[in-house]
Amino acid sequence: MAKGDKKKKKKEVIELTPEERFVQLQTLKRATRCLLVDEDIYRIYVRLVKDFAELGELGKETPFEGCEECAALSEECAALAEEWKKKLPEERKVESRTVTTTVRQQEQSGQQKKGKSKWVLLGIAILVIAVIVCYNVPATRYQIAGLAGKTGFDEMALDSYKKLGDYRDSKEQIVYLEQKNMQKTKLGSVIAFGKADWIVLDRQDGKALLAKYMGDNKHPFHEKKEDITWEKCSLRTYLNGEFLDEMFSEEERAVIAETKVSNQNNPEFGTDGGNDTTDRVFLLNETEYEKYRNKLKDKSKTMRLRTPGKDATATTYVSALKEVVAYGFPVDENGACIRPMIWVETE
Repeated sequence: MAKGDKKKKKKEVIELTPEERFVQLQTLKRATRCLLVDEDIYRIYVRLVKDFAELGELGKETPFEGCEECAALSEECAALAEEWKKKLPEERKVESRTVTTTVRQQEQSGQQKKGKSKWVLLGIAILVIAVIVCYNVPATRYQIAGLAGKTGFDEMALDSYKKLGDYRDSKEQIVYLEQKNMQKTKLGSVIAFGKADWIVLDRQDGKALLAKYMGDNKHPFHEKKEDITWEKCSLRTYLNGEFLDEMFSEEERAVIAETKVSNQNNPEFGTDGGNDTTDRVFLLNETEYEKYRNKLKDKSKTMRLRTPGKDATATTYVSALKEVVAYGFPVDENGACIRPMIWVETE
């Protein structure tokens, strides 16, 4: 295949608004205070002369907050560049000449390729400084989060996107990173999803089964003592309503799958389990518990199951010895903890 036939992969570019670009340039200007190399400071001011001027011209057509300051900032940077040029060694002064000439040469000559590696290294330094100096600027934090995600620092990226809240597509990026974590983490490990930590129990057909890490002793299976099944209990209503809304963002709820829940009879006493249901949040039954008990480890102790007990006023549960107690625990009492389960789409 000829070289000309090869298609170059386009780099993903984050498009900034004029306001965000203005904040970015101001941040870069402030960051020069942290640099130690005179030549680097000089080069930044030269670059800012051009960038502020271009942004000011753009503001004449499409006004934005700060556009009227661009011309003055460009002139200020030009004066600062001339001051820092005086501090350069004589041989570097000859190369730099005047600010205007230097900018024109960068635009018209073929020296851009020669200086590329220099700007890459300088860009890394500025990125580090930006984290320290202006991490609270949303546009900068957004870019840092994106860079962290692309270079494998998923935890840093996730933390940054969470602090950004509704900024741009931060919530979608949070879900993407959470799903990515579900795909790669070892089964039995703990991950963050929504407002809680979850144990990854299984992966099937592009979905991951999660069990809430911390149990809940505040909600009984049902609000009063009576014959009840999973289909009709108040806990099912709470988990698939209020719990979902409080625990997850709209974007996170969108990837929690609807699951067909089989409500088996009590295997020892034959108590009717009721109709099967379709839920997004559910409890394990006896069969499912036996399948995942090793991955739940100590978190399975005193855990309520959705399988009915000796009669329909109780459900089976897992004792402190990690054994299923078939006669059950009263539906209206809180002694056996609730451990919600969810299947989450990861692809």
